Amino acid sequence: MGIVTRGRYTINDIHYVADFDTLVLAGDTEFAKNAVFGYKSSNLRDWIEEKTGGRIPASIVASVSIELLRKGGPDAVCQHLCSLKKGSTCVVNTTSERDMAVFALGMIKVELMGKHFLCRTGASFVSSYGPTRSRT
Repeated sequence: MGIVTRGRYTINDIHYVADFDTLVLAGDTEFAKNAVFGYKSSNLRDWIEEKTGGRIPASIVASVSIELLRKGGPDAVCQHLCSLKKGSTCVVNTTSERDMAVFALGMIKVELMGKHFLCRTGASFVSSYGPTRSRT
């Protein structure tokens, strides 16, 4: 069984795009070459530094690992997010809808404690984070 076409995966902070059964570094895709929205970095920590013009250095970007998601679950995510200073930037590694759901549940736990987040995400996070309603 091959990888789902056009899926997105973040592994060890490196962002990939699936093209049938091949993972392509996001920085090597046609979208990355776009004159308006383009970028060079596939490492999301480096991408953040690139997109902020160095205002947020890659060295201070936090990360949620796949291991934390899978071994610690939502409670570990909650604890990790609570440990970050206000205004921190964080990369989340996921390769499945389950990984995304675990992260979303951990983030919701932190929000219930009164903390707030600004997220720049793909569409898969939105379906994990909140209930969707049919428009029919």
